[in-house]
Amino acid sequence: MLIIGAYTAFAFGILYVIFKMKSRARQRYEELAPRFGGTANIPKVFFGGSPSLEAIYRRRRLKIFEYAKGAGNSRRTYTAVEVAVSNSTNLGFTIRKRGFLTRWLMRWRASEVQTGDLVFDDLFVIKGSDGDLLQQVLTPTVKGQLIKQAEAHVRFDMRLKGDTLRNNLRGSLARNKVYEVLPTLVDSMNDLADQLAAVQGFSKR
Repeated sequence: MLIIGAYTAFAFGILYVIFKMKSRARQRYEELAPRFGGTANIPKVFFGGSPSLEAIYRRRRLKIFEYAKGAGNSRRTYTAVEVAVSNSTNLGFTIRKRGFLTRWLMRWRASEVQTGDLVFDDLFVIKGSDGDLLQQVLTPTVKGQLIKQAEAHVRFDMRLKGDTLRNNLRGSLARNKVYEVLPTLVDSMNDLADQLAAVQGFSKR
């Protein structure tokens, strides 16, 4: 009986934690909606689906949502931030925070874009379809913002594909680190989009 009671208490404990995390995430989407002038989409069924946020922020479509990858013990939740951009040159790139192994496997760098900024190049794995154009987009100001974002979060994975600039943060908005870094990240992504538009000859008027 004691064993059954312990298992029951453990199961209820897990359910309580899940309930609290989901409640906190839903609340934070509602709190962020006015910050970006958007709408929080909260599922009516508590355990059905994930909350999201959509807005027009700085004249661009902004979408924030959660998704999960993996199964069982390897299942992980991520928060995705998507910003619609003007990309007439069809530039594509990925900027990922360099992991432990890639810091040492220097031979991989032959396929990377080098910006000439030793701090930035050492922190990130940068790959793009047009290295020269990408270097014009990555101004000192933009690089400084990205460095701050990467230092504030363990996982940093920004990529441009088509007309969508996306960053994936590990964890849901229920995590304080994700919630605290997200507003600044959104502005940094928009600043990068501004520079991309300027380089490609667009006007933000």
